[in-house]
Amino acid sequence: SFEKIVRFSEMKSHLAELIAEGLLFCTLTGGEVTIHPDFAAIYQFLREHGVMVDVFTNGYSIDDGLIDLFRSHPPTAVEVSLYSLDNERLRGIYGARDGKGASKVLDNVLRLKRAGVRVGCKTFLNTITRCDMEAVVLWCRDNDIEHYSSSEITQAYDGADLSGYAVKASDVKASCLKEPKRAVCLPCKTKNYGSAINASFSIYPCPSIRLNDCTFDLRQLGVTESLRRMKAFMRRFQDTEIRGGEYGAPRCGSCMAYAKPVRDEAGE
Repeated sequence: SFEKIVRFSEMKSHLAELIAEGLLFCTLTGGEVTIHPDFAAIYQFLREHGVMVDVFTNGYSIDDGLIDLFRSHPPTAVEVSLYSLDNERLRGIYGARDGKGASKVLDNVLRLKRAGVRVGCKTFLNTITRCDMEAVVLWCRDNDIEHYSSSEITQAYDGADLSGYAVKASDVKASCLKEPKRAVCLPCKTKNYGSAINASFSIYPCPSIRLNDCTFDLRQLGVTESLRRMKAFMRRFQDTEIRGGEYGAPRCGSCMAYAKPVRDEAGE
């Protein structure tokens, strides 16, 4: 089901409360975050109140207005997901809306760089992107754009088995790969200060965790109570061993994001 998009006017006071509670760093991501109708207003509000903001985007919807906004209120970084340099392949294989998607994304990356915005590209290595990886990496190097990739496959949110898309890093030229960024879950930094907020303005520990038990509606409960409940949940389970490994990724063996919960009669 689709989450109701919460407008800036509905979340402004709650954003102010989060900042008062100590919000310092924020990543705006999606889906495609830049197509949110109030993206510019949300971004500007956060930056004007001292929050350091990263933006994760596919780069397609970057326009002059956003570039001017990023120039006047610089983000910590803009990370662009770059899958192919070929327009027709991006449309046919990846589902881009038109036949010039790749060209538009590449142009926007260069425009961001010329505007002085710290911009980098990332590519998730799988059986689909493998054919495009080397060209993407070479383009980034030729244009002095930072690039990183990851070959890790985790389970889909709907439980679908995605292992068939996995590619061993050894199957791709070593020059195309960098050490991947690590996801954060309860065994790591999330337990100290991390959280995620979705499009319906509910807060939960990290983007990978899809449990209703630790998801709280900021507008209904308020920021203070939502944070209290979320932190209580995290304190209850952080560093707790999860038994059995068939549901967990090897590097997140103690993370509930990659585990199947076993509930008691009360549903806890």
